[in-house]
Amino acid sequence: MVLIPAILRNDYTGISPFMISDALICDEHELVLKGYGWMLKYYSQMEPETVKEYLIDRHTVMPRVAFRYALEKYDAETRNMLLKL
Repeated sequence: MVLIPAILRNDYTGISPFMISDALICDEHELVLKGYGWMLKYYSQMEPETVKEYLIDRHTVMPRVAFRYALEKYDAETRNMLLKL
């Protein structure tokens, strides 16, 4: 996903990773799901609480593949809490 390098450089002003995720949340293609899951994973390094709240809010509609990729960078306790949702 093109936005990942910008997120890692903290150069994503004016771009909402959540808006992109919301637009792709119902996509059926596995690579799209992995792509925005990876984007959220790296965004969680910049904004961990914001991404955690996003995952909690969307866990019922977000496909599991994207959800699991998004929470990979969290500590074990947070990951386990999110997986139990």
